Amino acid sequence: MNAIQLQSVSMGKGIVHWRVVHPSLSRRNRNLKKQYADLDEACADLKRFLSADEVEARTRAMVEERAPAGEWGTEAGASASS
Repeated sequence: MNAIQLQSVSMGKGIVHWRVVHPSLSRRNRNLKKQYADLDEACADLKRFLSADEVEARTRAMVEERAPAGEWGTEAGASASS
């Protein structure tokens, strides 16, 4: 794995969360949560805080489908607020 991806995680009873998986040798993006309960929020954050080439192809396609508005990496240089 060379790029960041979203991975579904079953929380039981039909609840699914979305984990942000970073490549083993990359630095974690502090603007992204480790896990999201809402897929649309996860996709919007990935698109805001990452450039398209930092995201794995299948995840990039999912982000484009779920969060088509805006450009990739518009807030890539922003620091984490928490």
